[in-house]
Amino acid sequence: MHIDESVNLAAVQSLHYSFVGALALLTWDIFITFDVEVEWIWRISNRAVIKWVFLFIRYFSLAFLIAIRVMVYPIEEHTPQSGEMCAPAYSAEFIALRVLQMAVEYVLMLRAYVIYERDIRIALALIALAAMEVTVIIYCLATSLPEVEISPICMILHESFRVVYIGVATMFSQFVILGLSLWKYSQALRRGWGRVPLMTILIRDGALSFIAITGMCIVITVVSFTVNYTISAAVCAWLFAILAVAGCRVIINIQGIPRPGNNVEFTTDVFGDDPLSSFIASNATAVSPPSVLTHSIGLDRSSIS
Repeated sequence: MHIDESVNLAAVQSLHYSFVGALALLTWDIFITFDVEVEWIWRISNRAVIKWVFLFIRYFSLAFLIAIRVMVYPIEEHTPQSGEMCAPAYSAEFIALRVLQMAVEYVLMLRAYVIYERDIRIALALIALAAMEVTVIIYCLATSLPEVEISPICMILHESFRVVYIGVATMFSQFVILGLSLWKYSQALRRGWGRVPLMTILIRDGALSFIAITGMCIVITVVSFTVNYTISAAVCAWLFAILAVAGCRVIINIQGIPRPGNNVEFTTDVFGDDPLSSFIASNATAVSPPSVLTHSIGLDRSSIS
């Protein structure tokens, strides 16, 4: 395949600017929410998985974008530092993006599990869903990465069509998670507690995450196979930032809802074990009918006051 060199360089520069822009977005989001992170995330017990998931989503994305920017593109140049870095950088980006995606989906699945009062059937369904998606991702990584063709200036010349399977699996998972949330929301509306802050936040953030993840999957797929493979790689840089912002916001946005009582010790201890479940417990007085949520995690209202 012969492509005009100026077109090559223009595409690579677009990739370069996309990484810089995505890095700027992620850095800005960290800056404006850092106080919330310090107040609510850092004080969570180190035993809490959600604490490490949050830190991974936020700072793995930041570190990876910086690494690609520094290792592949020198600060003073708009062309790759070395053609030998192109294939490893592409593979690393592909794998890292999927790992980040699964971390964000873990948070979304955990939320669905909690709002269904830790129903074992929901847990098994979500585990099966995650296993299916991971299987598809591993298969596509193993079979499609060897088929990718990359030019010496890091322009993607050919990409396997099998990467579409990952997008389909991801969108299917997002539809299931959103569907579970909407079903619970419809039940809440019928019972008269659907408009409490708890449900509003859960549904809003779930819907925004769904739009962000499925939208980017569609954009990457369409751009890859109808416009330009390299442009799809540029979109991936933005997907890193958007996934990181969405995943972290899903966790920290719920911290803004007032909790009953001012028992700091209770807040600290409970959030150390399971922040999302504890969040629901601490809002049990606002969610009047489903008081079973409180009992399902071993708390009663006397422990909140």
